[in-house]
Amino acid sequence: MDSRIGFVMCPAQVMTTKSSSFVCTNALLAKPTYAVSKCNQAGFGLRMQNQSLMSRKAVRKANMNVGPFHCTDTKGREWTFGGDMLEALNPNPDAAPIVMIHTSTGLGVNRTYWRPMFRKLQEPGSTYLADHEVYCFDWICTGDSQPKPDRVSEPFLIDDYAKQLEAFAKEITKNKNNKRIILLSQGAAEPSAIRFAAKYPDLIEKLIIATGLSSTYLDREQNSFKKNFAFAILKSPAGDAFWKSVVRWEYIEGFSRKNILVTEDAVNEWVGLALEGAQDPRVRFGVYSFIAGFLFGDYRKDLSNIKAPAAYLSGDRVPIPTTENKMKSARAPVPIAANEGTMREDRWKRIEWHQNNMRTLKMTEVIPGAGPEFSFEQPELALPVIDKVVRTL
Repeated sequence: MDSRIGFVMCPAQVMTTKSSSFVCTNALLAKPTYAVSKCNQAGFGLRMQNQSLMSRKAVRKANMNVGPFHCTDTKGREWTFGGDMLEALNPNPDAAPIVMIHTSTGLGVNRTYWRPMFRKLQEPGSTYLADHEVYCFDWICTGDSQPKPDRVSEPFLIDDYAKQLEAFAKEITKNKNNKRIILLSQGAAEPSAIRFAAKYPDLIEKLIIATGLSSTYLDREQNSFKKNFAFAILKSPAGDAFWKSVVRWEYIEGFSRKNILVTEDAVNEWVGLALEGAQDPRVRFGVYSFIAGFLFGDYRKDLSNIKAPAAYLSGDRVPIPTTENKMKSARAPVPIAANEGTMREDRWKRIEWHQNNMRTLKMTEVIPGAGPEFSFEQPELALPVIDKVVRTL
């Protein structure tokens, strides 16, 4: 299919091509079937200069704890949840709000995941995404969402999260000319983003997938017996004991260094926020729905039904597990040798799979130096690319 592959070196150096067969000479990015050509760097640099002159001291206003918002899941349960919002620097009633969604199932992860990105957007003089309001929110059973059940008899399903996103999108656009959102999905939030985009095409203007999952989680139905058995174990006292064993600094640090983070800069904040978010053990049921496999399946039909133009973003770095970090993150029934590293899988296979299955995929950007969780760990690398995609997709 005709797609664009871009390699973004830094805010002032962007390389883009519309060809579908390339050879890359950069040893770090080398891949025989890909090639890179440079775009007009002078034009891009001029835009950056104009931005700086236009808004050198501009600071975005933040409206934290917006809401509460309300939604009803597939089982008729009612939820309330909160969100955060950054106002647009250049308010435009026709500019779609940007909604950033994190994985709904990470250990202790909630909307605080987007704090580094929001900080970067609020730096004096930053004009990235200047025309757009930017939002994030807590998924059901995470953060400050209510109620949090002491027990659940059934796992959460992907349509529960899609319905929540539907309610949120309708609420934040109800007084706007543009009733659609631009959706940025990070990591394992992808199934929720795919289902939402396919099911509610009138609510989405553009879809951006950051570090999407591999085909292992998106092109096959999971074994129902294994899913039900795993969830039954996880919601039992054995699952309670497992939760207590992983809500520890040592475990989260080891797991994150093994599977997620590629630099030292973000480790303390990442682990601290995860621990804070996981202190309430009732948030574990979303995580357990994920572990048991209820959020994975065959999404190829959903992908074929998406009408919004889409982009796929990836870093070119992956964590390198050490024996120490493997040992830190080992907990029964997860052995030291467990292959948990979904984000360490070959990015080219993931890119090619999305190209082959998303007919609306128009852009693909590989960000040198960025790891799997670049939205949290390296927003300074992510934002120039996200801004470019929002403007040109």
